[in-house]
Amino acid sequence: MSALNFWLDSNGKAIEAVSQSVDPWQVPLCSGMSQYHTDNPDNERARPLDWITLQQIREMIESGRDGLKTYQKDLGPWFVPSDIQSRSHAEHHSRGQFWALWFDADDMQFQALEDSTEAACRIIPGTVMAYTSRSATRENPKHRLIIPLSEPLSGARWLIYQRLLNEKMQAAGIAP
Repeated sequence: MSALNFWLDSNGKAIEAVSQSVDPWQVPLCSGMSQYHTDNPDNERARPLDWITLQQIREMIESGRDGLKTYQKDLGPWFVPSDIQSRSHAEHHSRGQFWALWFDADDMQFQALEDSTEAACRIIPGTVMAYTSRSATRENPKHRLIIPLSEPLSGARWLIYQRLLNEKMQAAGIAP
């Protein structure tokens, strides 16, 4: 697998990006375990947040150990594709550098996981990692796509790219 090399021009068309010396697969990203995992010192459950890399996520998916298949959703592992440790969206958006986009396909109505990965690859050429959600069924194969980026996006740009990805996936018939 290779890292995704793209930017979007003003029309939303993918264009080649300039490479950089940082290996995006090895950048530590914010992570934790369970919806209650916080580092907020005012919370009695506070404990340090964790780090995970896109390479570690890829290895979990490839070996079938993705957290949503193993854990109840509220108790499972999570990650934020940003390089700062915080549970605050505002902090990530103001200070973080984002290294991946993601897309949740929750209303597939007999479409396969392959349908959305193929649509994502048509929209953004590059690597697309995919895993099924714990609540996926044959009739509704819910899943998440993770799209690694070769260069980080600021929080403001990441929000724009996330919106564009969702819009383009919807236009391709894949509902979030």
